[in-house]
Amino acid sequence: MKDLRSEVRSAFEKEQAANPPASDLRRTVVAATPTYRRRGHGLQWMAVAAAIVIAALVVVSLMSSRAAFRTQRPAHPSPLATVANGEDYGPPPPGVPLVYLRDPYNAGWYTGFDWSGTPRGTIKLGQQNVADATLMQSPDGSYFVLSPSGKGVPPGALLDRLGKPVSGTVGIWADDGRHTCSVAFDRKSFTWTLVTGGPNQASRDVAVIARDANIGQTGIAVAACSFKSDRVIAVRTTVTWPSEMWVIRLSDGQVAKPVALSNPEELANLVASADGLLVAENSAMSAGKLNASNRSTVIRRVADGSVVLTLNGMLGVQGFSADDSRALVSAPMGGGQTSYLEVIDLATGKVIWRYDTDQQLVGFVAQPGGAGFAVLLSGLTYSRSFPVTALIVKGDGSSVDLPAGYLRP
Repeated sequence: MKDLRSEVRSAFEKEQAANPPASDLRRTVVAATPTYRRRGHGLQWMAVAAAIVIAALVVVSLMSSRAAFRTQRPAHPSPLATVANGEDYGPPPPGVPLVYLRDPYNAGWYTGFDWSGTPRGTIKLGQQNVADATLMQSPDGSYFVLSPSGKGVPPGALLDRLGKPVSGTVGIWADDGRHTCSVAFDRKSFTWTLVTGGPNQASRDVAVIARDANIGQTGIAVAACSFKSDRVIAVRTTVTWPSEMWVIRLSDGQVAKPVALSNPEELANLVASADGLLVAENSAMSAGKLNASNRSTVIRRVADGSVVLTLNGMLGVQGFSADDSRALVSAPMGGGQTSYLEVIDLATGKVIWRYDTDQQLVGFVAQPGGAGFAVLLSGLTYSRSFPVTALIVKGDGSSVDLPAGYLRP
């Protein structure tokens, strides 16, 4: 009997790790399992039978949940074109929003694609130990933050659209693509201060967000930086979940009373729109935490907390479109890896684009001023030296594949 229980438990745990249980599973199991009052050998036999019944119900329910998810998400075709061998597309044109990918053949080269999927320019940073560097572009690709792993370029260097170094303060890119926001912590005064900067911008302390004498396992970071709507969203993370949120006015540094998030341990993270007008409270289940409660993922308006859209707790918002009309969402597979992607119309809740894949989301860029996304995917075993699958998802749900073989910037 011990061996039988071990086999049942092993099969159950293997299937549960890859597929979330249906929300009514507990009720189904309780209804299907009778209560026995007999003792002795009869009770022992009944316990074995009940264990088998429960395991079978669990496996069936998990398989049903997985099938329901998959039948709604048709697979996207793989891109056919491949990256040209060391193609130089010339200097990036001014005023044209671009999405950048790393050239696999030339160290330090990055190719910029416009939002139709056409290559429009190449920036060349040289072979200054940038093979493992991270290039974080501004929303329109006119500036960059380069964080190399080796020597040759200062950590967090700012670059212009041609890849040339410029002065300024690094941080999270603002929605105007010309400023940055960050949070500085002073260990002497125990203060968290909002700081703005950017290319050719002097660093400026905007406001003290909070004073923490006992910081413990907490931190405060910028979730949205908007010079267009004059606000910053800052979020406190406690242990591994978001616990508080602040709205800060950039023009005068006014800090609104912090909003305490309810049952924060049931949340995975908090994602804000670039303009700071919307915020998504992602359920812990969207991060693959199968032992989490059945809390839904909720998108709210920051101004009054009203609900814009409620999603299944398995779905987590990765980001919003620049015009706040769309949300890019994902659902996890075993181990917390992304398996399903959707773009949802926030006004109607309608899914306008689906992607069913065994790859994981490793990056995305929202189309400046529009409703589209550039999405980067890679294998479940990911390295920066691995090629990515890159595609542009337009606001109408159509998509364009970018050439295969490029690397994550």
